Amino acid sequence: MQLTDMPSYPRLAIGPNLPEAEQIEALMTVTLVDEVARHAELTETDGAREALKVGMVESCNAYLRGAWDRENQRPESQDNQALWRVSQAAQTLYDTLLDLQSYPGVEPQLERTIDEYNGLYALAAGTDLSKLTGTRQNIFHEFREILVDLQICAENTANLQPKPQILEAIEGDEKPIRVDTDEKLLERRSEWRKRTKTRKFPKDHAAQEFLRQFRKTWKRLSPHPFTEGMYYGETGQTVSRLVDASHTVLKAIEPGVTRQSIVNSVRKMRDSAT
Repeated sequence: MQLTDMPSYPRLAIGPNLPEAEQIEALMTVTLVDEVARHAELTETDGAREALKVGMVESCNAYLRGAWDRENQRPESQDNQALWRVSQAAQTLYDTLLDLQSYPGVEPQLERTIDEYNGLYALAAGTDLSKLTGTRQNIFHEFREILVDLQICAENTANLQPKPQILEAIEGDEKPIRVDTDEKLLERRSEWRKRTKTRKFPKDHAAQEFLRQFRKTWKRLSPHPFTEGMYYGETGQTVSRLVDASHTVLKAIEPGVTRQSIVNSVRKMRDSAT
């Protein structure tokens, strides 16, 4: 993420003149880590304090990514166009690889080059391009099937407004046949509207991204529950060590964040079980 393009919301205590990682590291001072450790009642085991700091840094990075994503989210129509281009590119590459079979001798040559190339990218299990190709003829059969999967998934991800389902006529004198009903079309459009609404990042998207990441650290190092706590009228706020710890961290990178906003975000996460 280029800090020169950082969003104006939230008002981050991160500037464009130094690398982001350096600035976050500088904000995670010993005093700040100590304060968060007190809120968490950190279990004092070997490496616990360092693990807490690492978790804080990772959570701050998640917050910045969330802020960036929300600020720069495109209109749904542009997302759909991007997915359509992926689908078309997958189809084009599928056809191009299939067409290699029309050139006798080319596939074995390409197979040999792939097998002899030392710079192939390897997955965690050791799989690389040479293991996805066959021998002699139709060497890209499995690779093309992966492209089919990519094409289908890209098309299914696009959230397009449903239209009546029409079965086109086969014979010239036949008429097209509609295979769905108005009721089914309304149901599909209702689901489409829901997806359109839920795809939009909420205002507290950055805070939720922070909390999703921080939850891993909290559950590993703190004996206290991951909850917004109970509300007490005497104090006018909830009592929650998690909220206090999160607020302490977030104030360092976004001074305007409020404790209540964190309470609301934790509650939303708990209600949605995400």
